[in-house]
Amino acid sequence: MLLGALQPRQRLGILCAKQSSLDQRMLTGVGIREDAPIVVAGMEHSPGFRGAILEDQGWMDLDQVRGEVVGTAVRLVTDHPEIGALLLECSDMPPYAKQIQDATGRPVWDYITLIDWIHSSVVRRDYDGFI
Repeated sequence: MLLGALQPRQRLGILCAKQSSLDQRMLTGVGIREDAPIVVAGMEHSPGFRGAILEDQGWMDLDQVRGEVVGTAVRLVTDHPEIGALLLECSDMPPYAKQIQDATGRPVWDYITLIDWIHSSVVRRDYDGFI
């Protein structure tokens, strides 16, 4: 679905907790072909994120982790300017989605945008306003 929303020659950037965990077997399992136009970056080399999320150290420096996640997204888009949108694979990343969007100028999807999309199709509101 997300790949279909991109322009021709654009790629989807995926930020995940640990890049090696997002292997082709997992991607195939969610319908992403091996030749899909994606670029993946993991957070396993970022000390604040790694300690708090991957190693479960029991505390998190929110400013440090925010900087690491946003910085990784910026580097990904800088290294791959053909990225048209970003997907936050890790459930610990949505709090930084707005900062990522502001810093990269790209649309950002995560599990919260998926829930909002499904909710909006199931729980419709009465229309009020102008077309």
